[in-house]
Amino acid sequence: MCLYIRNDIAFNIKLDFDQEDLEAVFIDILLPSTKPILCGVLYRPPTQSNFYDLLENMFLTCEHFSEKESTW
Repeated sequence: MCLYIRNDIAFNIKLDFDQEDLEAVFIDILLPSTKPILCGVLYRPPTQSNFYDLLENMFLTCEHFSEKESTW
């Protein structure tokens, strides 16, 4: 899993979204005068039947998720 971002855009990798059974990368995009913008990329393998359960669990267990502006 990878996420490309221009080298002139400040960002932080979000490790608190790491889940063992979910392939995902999340970052905070840091722009002047705004809250960090959470951006993520996820991969759902064709054989993974519990993807939505894992995704829901990731959002429920991450304490900072509700404080971010999200882009999907």
